[in-house]
Amino acid sequence: MSDLNEKLSAAILKVAQNDISAVEEIYDAFSKPVYFFAVSYLKDTHLAENIMQDTFIAIIEKAGMFRAPQNAKAWILQIAKNLCLNKLKRGKLEQRYMSEYAPVSPDFQGALESSLALTGILKKLSPEERNLLLLKVEYDFTYQEISSLTGKSQRTLKRNMSAVLAKCKIAVTLSGD
Repeated sequence: MSDLNEKLSAAILKVAQNDISAVEEIYDAFSKPVYFFAVSYLKDTHLAENIMQDTFIAIIEKAGMFRAPQNAKAWILQIAKNLCLNKLKRGKLEQRYMSEYAPVSPDFQGALESSLALTGILKKLSPEERNLLLLKVEYDFTYQEISSLTGKSQRTLKRNMSAVLAKCKIAVTLSGD
């Protein structure tokens, strides 16, 4: 288990014992991944902030359900994912979410990407592909962690990641011409 995962697990267990100050540890260590994960689902930075806050409230409420050595990162992102899906199910964002080619919010692009070339490449990826790339590359999740979060097999995730990387390589090659 990674150092971050161990730190998050310990903090969640403290919260389960009514040490609410441990929420700050979790927030400091993992609020950005939760936020960007929510943005990738919702395509709206303001709603993503709300989901992020709701995720930390849910962590307080559900900390007693957490069982070490359960993967803390995946557990937290599963909470965020469920909150995002609930938001979408309520129909508030259904049309925007269903569009495979919906543009990514400029705020998200500015925070996540460091160059215009990378922005162009990421726009060519589907939301699911961007999520996979974000979790694997930016947040260093293992395929096992991503599998527990998404419900997809590790083999499928590896195959999908290969396809995503091939898309990125082609886009980089074409942008260099």
